[in-house]
Amino acid sequence: MVTVQRSEDAAPRRIGEPGQPGALSLRGVSKLYGDVVAVRDVDLEVRPGEFVTLLGPSGSGKTTTLRIIAGFIRPDAGTVVLDGQDLTKVPPHRRGIGMVFQNYALFPHMTVAGNIAFPLEMRRVPKAQRARLVEDALRLVRLEGFGDRYPRQLSGGQQQRVALARALVFHPSVLLMDEPLGALDKKLREALQLEVMRVAHQLGLTVIYVTHDQEEALVMSDRIAVYSHGRIAQIGTGEELYERPASLFVADFIGESNIFRGILRPSAGVVETAVGPLRAAAEAWAREGLREGGAGAVVVRPERMWMRAPDAEPRPSDAAALRGRIREVIYLGSTRKYVVELAPEITAVVRTQGPRLADAPTGPEVLVGWDLADGVLVPDTGEETAAEEAEEAAAPVPR
Repeated sequence: MVTVQRSEDAAPRRIGEPGQPGALSLRGVSKLYGDVVAVRDVDLEVRPGEFVTLLGPSGSGKTTTLRIIAGFIRPDAGTVVLDGQDLTKVPPHRRGIGMVFQNYALFPHMTVAGNIAFPLEMRRVPKAQRARLVEDALRLVRLEGFGDRYPRQLSGGQQQRVALARALVFHPSVLLMDEPLGALDKKLREALQLEVMRVAHQLGLTVIYVTHDQEEALVMSDRIAVYSHGRIAQIGTGEELYERPASLFVADFIGESNIFRGILRPSAGVVETAVGPLRAAAEAWAREGLREGGAGAVVVRPERMWMRAPDAEPRPSDAAALRGRIREVIYLGSTRKYVVELAPEITAVVRTQGPRLADAPTGPEVLVGWDLADGVLVPDTGEETAAEEAEEAAAPVPR
């Protein structure tokens, strides 16, 4: 059992308590459309009350997985099990799973109350009980008094709350959300992220959430499953994915990274790269796939990079001290981002806190580097980086 504290004034959310409904299991799930692989051999275990996000570029298989769970798509192989019951061949309306779509899918001719009551009518819930459940759902999403309005009279954020209330009104143990906040502006999206988390916490729901927004996934999730080419490339907490990516794709897709590709030399403790041999800490080599002479990369997050005057002396903990020229400075409010050219077609990004870096050099020539402990080693298996895969995913293939 895991305890997750969402905020200082919120009670801890209990995940995986015995007897709590919402345990979801996908085992060997695959789906093909002709020669196109949408999902292949997906295994996923979700504990009751857990908030799991499926994250990846367009075309990576995350939405197909969600629709297989919902029952809208029948897998070619594998099973979907909820609380010990095999749902693989059960139709969507009998799975008891709530669903929130990206486009809200509200009925324009129905009032807010009518939209929310619709799933209850389909389940033949008595009218008096329906009215009470609708009021409870409106109160849950903080839309008391909006029951008589029509969708056209609501803002985008209010419509999304109605869609959420409709998905929750019949008390599902699992809630599926397919990029539900993608059409909203940044400030409203961030506010609704907190609302979704509050509701999930309050009801103890198991949530499977699909997004391509990395920050949204990091903010909301207990765990994140990163998708690439129909497979789960890595699953873990946001901190695990960010600090200890398992592959070059994950390192490139989660957050911003400086990636130095090269040849691995574990015997010497270095990676031979285009900017020279780069050292790595002994513990960085203690992972699978890093073999002598193999392809690999040193990954360093921009906020872990330092930047000093060109005549500064390297420190013992430095893994590298690379000479470069500042090509661009981008002001981001609380931080500045420096793009530093290290060699032809090779740049590094350095993020600094505050209005300016205390020891930032005044001229364009600088030394950039990082402490030995801040470099992460990943095998380079030849898969596309996130940027390359995003370009590939621009083609119209099933999600």
